[in-house]
Amino acid sequence: MGKSSSLVSAMSETKKKIMDKYSSMSDEKKKILKRLGIGCGIILIMGVVIGLIVGLRIVPPMVKATVTNASLTQFNLSSNNILYYNLALDVALRSSTGTKVNYKRIKVTAKYKKMFTLGTFTSPPFKQGAKNKTIVLHPNFQGQQFVMLSENDLSVFRSETAAGAYAIDAVVDLKIKPFACRTQGKCLLKVPLSLNHTSASSSFKATQCPMRLVCSKTKGFSKTKTKGFPKQRIHWNT
Repeated sequence: MGKSSSLVSAMSETKKKIMDKYSSMSDEKKKILKRLGIGCGIILIMGVVIGLIVGLRIVPPMVKATVTNASLTQFNLSSNNILYYNLALDVALRSSTGTKVNYKRIKVTAKYKKMFTLGTFTSPPFKQGAKNKTIVLHPNFQGQQFVMLSENDLSVFRSETAAGAYAIDAVVDLKIKPFACRTQGKCLLKVPLSLNHTSASSSFKATQCPMRLVCSKTKGFSKTKTKGFPKQRIHWNT
């Protein structure tokens, strides 16, 4: 209690000295102090406004990505290590802001074992209207490539073949104008193999893709596109 009283007394004494010193100043010095105070306030307000503007230019609106359907009609490894594949995805993008979204591009990359890129689909620039909260992309990845699996990966591949479903990753990368950062999501899919499109669709479970901000160049994703893709479609849901 004594320490608290001493502290209050010291603060009151300091305040009194400051007020006495201010009262003894000339009017000219008082005007200068007021101008400095106003100037500091203006600089602080401008700093906050600039920070808000820069923040709004960097962080894009929130978009949720979900792989609603996947069809894998071919996924076999030959004796000479050639992987043949035919994968079709339905990727739904939902804007949670209710505002227009101006996409510079949308990129969807399919990978197996985090090392082998099955293909990359890149959309042209387009605008998503405020009323069209959800759009659906239909990328298709079909082709063949030489793969060298380790003993462990080959064992996993054989187990997946026996189970009739494969673990495939889909990376959704969104570049939205005019924002500096990109939005990226990784979808961990379990895709059943089937020659019957109906049975494959019914057994696949819709998978959400956790999204994150990427404000620098991301390495590790191949930019090579598999040739011979069917023409990609953008489907609008109203």
